[in-house]
Amino acid sequence: MSHEKYEGITEALEYAEDTGQSVNVGLNRGGEGVKIEGIIKKVGENFFRILLEETGQIDTVAISEVEYVEYS
Repeated sequence: MSHEKYEGITEALEYAEDTGQSVNVGLNRGGEGVKIEGIIKKVGENFFRILLEETGQIDTVAISEVEYVEYS
């Protein structure tokens, strides 16, 4: 992932964390596309935590796995 894309994704995640907006996040996990939806709880240097809408559980995700972030 390019540095510019990484920075853009991090900024989008931080905005969602600050505003409490629900987001759809597209991930590349093990070569497969995965879509998760929820509320961003914490953005760290290399990861973020998301409260998953589907299960109500918190998942920790590496930012390097993210393909896109959509606000919902």
